[in-house]
Amino acid sequence: MNFNLLDILSLAYIAFSIYRGRRNGLAAELPGLISITAALVAGGGLFHWSERLVEKTATFAGESGGLTTFLGVVIATVVLWRYFQARIRQWAEQRFLDDNLRRRGGMVAGGLRSFGLCALVMVLASTLPIGVLRKPFTTGSFIGRIVMATIRPAYAAAHGK
Repeated sequence: MNFNLLDILSLAYIAFSIYRGRRNGLAAELPGLISITAALVAGGGLFHWSERLVEKTATFAGESGGLTTFLGVVIATVVLWRYFQARIRQWAEQRFLDDNLRRRGGMVAGGLRSFGLCALVMVLASTLPIGVLRKPFTTGSFIGRIVMATIRPAYAAAHGK
């Protein structure tokens, strides 16, 4: 087992997020966990529906939509995310009434959120074109090797490769 500086930084970030999740509670950490999970799944291309959604949106918007269409999509996404973020927080506060459960749930959600962010960085770094830049993230890092061993087979299975 080889560890490098990226592993130490990732573990420190995960530990800090667990602490912050305990302090903030489940309602504050759950929207971040959902957004990182969605980014990892859709951004990693793990499901065919995410590709179809992007294709349909591009077709609907048109090839010549330009900057105004792009800005409209970004603004609509931010507005919708803020609305759903408030709904998720409200749901978590109503569903989980026990303070200990909220704190423990916040710890779990914070740790998973930060691990998801680290995994997303590792996956994105694995696509770098220069091997010298890619190696510390993929083969040099223990967390990177775990992420690559789970994400790449899931990606290949989702795309029928």
